Amino acid sequence: DLVVSPLLDEALGLFSPGHRGRLLVVVRHPAERELAMFRYLRAMGRRGVTTRDELPPSASAFASSDFVSENWMTRSLAGKRKGEAVTARDVEAAKEVLRRKALVGLYEDLPGAARRYARYFGR
Repeated sequence: DLVVSPLLDEALGLFSPGHRGRLLVVVRHPAERELAMFRYLRAMGRRGVTTRDELPPSASAFASSDFVSENWMTRSLAGKRKGEAVTARDVEAAKEVLRRKALVGLYEDLPGAARRYARYFGR
């Protein structure tokens, strides 16, 4: 069985000691992810998803705006909500979850990530 969800907290409720799971995670450098989001929102603004006037005029202004999701992955893995301060302990907890529970692939090498996942599952 496979569960696909960006909502880690909600998906965790599906698992138990009798129904174990493994995270398949594709990670991307946070700065690259946010730059891609800036480009995406600018393109979608042309299609009416958001108005271009709402977006900061440059990528550097976008980086310091409320559009940026601060420490999204660390927050998800450490169980922190938006607005709560992320500490060094939270970073270590998130890294431990990835180390113990996740099979990690890199966005920059999606074919390599797919091969890694296939090897893990014996394919």
